[in-house]
Amino acid sequence: MPDMPPPGLTIEYNALRDEIMSRIELRSQLMLATLTLAGIVFGVGLNTPAVAFVFPILATFLSAAWRQHDARINEITIYIYEQIEPRLPGLGWETHRRQRTKRATRLLGLRLTALSAGGTFVVMQLVALIIGFSRYPAFSLFEWIFGAIATAFTLFTILLMRLPMISRADKSA
Repeated sequence: MPDMPPPGLTIEYNALRDEIMSRIELRSQLMLATLTLAGIVFGVGLNTPAVAFVFPILATFLSAAWRQHDARINEITIYIYEQIEPRLPGLGWETHRRQRTKRATRLLGLRLTALSAGGTFVVMQLVALIIGFSRYPAFSLFEWIFGAIATAFTLFTILLMRLPMISRADKSA
């Protein structure tokens, strides 16, 4: 009789797939919240440009949360691929995905998922900086400092979205 997989393996697989779906939904909600926040801040920022400097700071934290969910999703898929699929007959999605989509899901060395989200965060931060600096000749010292901080946060977001993940997830996904 063939070896039967441990009884909890199917339960673990289902729980991990559910966690992936939850994290994908949370990433989507973070993007929606970011777009909504951008609309509000940009609207106010058109009348009071320095207010737009708030957005890059907040967007950096939202992008870090997005990146955290993305890293956990990748770690879970690696675990499913390495630990569950070989032991649970009939599963093969992660193996298939890795074999068929590795090159098609990257651009400039970045996963398209991270590139699209990172691009959205960064472009909106740049728009906020443009709005914020739109009346720079009349800036007070506070506005210059606030603008510099917002610019630093935007650069940090670029770095955050560009850095490879610490786990093996980027190497095999």
